[in-house]
Amino acid sequence: MMIIDEFTVQYPEVDVVNMTAVIGDGQVARETLLERMDANDPPDVFQLGPRDFEVWVEYGGDAADNRLESLDDLFNAEGWTTLYPAGVLEVLQYDGVFYAVPVNMHRQNSLFYNTEIVATPPATMAEFLTLAEELNGDGIVPLAVSAGTGGWTLEIIFFSILSGTAGAEFHNTFYTGNADMSDAATIATLEEALANYQTIIGYANADAGDLGWDAAAGLVADGTAAMYIHGDWAKGYYVSLGLTPGVDFGAAPAPGTADEFIYNVDTFALCAGAPNRENALNFLRVVGSADAQGAFNQLKGSTPVHPDVDISAWDDVATSTVDHLESATILHNVEINQFSVPGATPEDAAVGMADQLLALYNGDITDADLITWIVDNYAVATTR
Repeated sequence: MMIIDEFTVQYPEVDVVNMTAVIGDGQVARETLLERMDANDPPDVFQLGPRDFEVWVEYGGDAADNRLESLDDLFNAEGWTTLYPAGVLEVLQYDGVFYAVPVNMHRQNSLFYNTEIVATPPATMAEFLTLAEELNGDGIVPLAVSAGTGGWTLEIIFFSILSGTAGAEFHNTFYTGNADMSDAATIATLEEALANYQTIIGYANADAGDLGWDAAAGLVADGTAAMYIHGDWAKGYYVSLGLTPGVDFGAAPAPGTADEFIYNVDTFALCAGAPNRENALNFLRVVGSADAQGAFNQLKGSTPVHPDVDISAWDDVATSTVDHLESATILHNVEINQFSVPGATPEDAAVGMADQLLALYNGDITDADLITWIVDNYAVATTR
């Protein structure tokens, strides 16, 4: 891990135990973290997303049982409050307190494409739909799709197509809870975006329901599919397969979304009662530094949050993503503004947009059902 390598260079006398190398990541790591927190045996730091802050700051629903330590002093000492983008700073706080240090910004509205099949990526939704029809006629899967690990991959495609169809302003208004759902024009716009989404999904690979995101990405790598809408971490996967960015594959904003950079951030938090607090704070200093973010993001395919990272030697795909971040008129954080019903359980069948899109893909609901669900749940799902 590039961050640990950078930390070891700066603090060679400190041994770092990377628990994911011991127990694995994903759900196992989350369960282990919860067990340790319940046993009052916290790690020093752990990775989390901003939407998880409330879980830990109000542990068990109790604000007095805060399992995270405030990082306000660290942010002020390192000057991050003026260095980092305002939108990112906003999502690193809970009730006005900084609780996590970001290592990157992941663009989620990325269009990856096989350069042997697609010479120039479609810039508009109309171009995208036309190209998809042509490729389908030629026997090439226009868009690789994954639906084998839940609906989150489908949601990435949906909000990219919503922005590409309706524009960045509408997408941002909708996901931040400011759309007028009693307005017929709003409903018509959602219906148009859903129709475009369904058209594209109709061209998907037949085994989409069995594939995870990386397997779907691989369809573009081997030429089975032409394009793939996903988070920019797919770039790191392509590089791991031995593909050269800008030569074997390209990346661009999803069609019609050049005005909007839809992103999430990977962050690290400091546990209250961390057994090695000073070393943990030093680790977070490294996480937030230009050197660590430069090394990490160049490999992973994401964008540094720190503005002093030198990207002059980075590949064309990486630099074009940074250029998009700098030119986009709207920066939208999908981690905070997600369409989900708080407190819902799977039995409620109303957990969130991702679940509904998976139900739509599986044929369990219709387009009209999805629109009705959105309208019925809008006020609750977008209130944070």
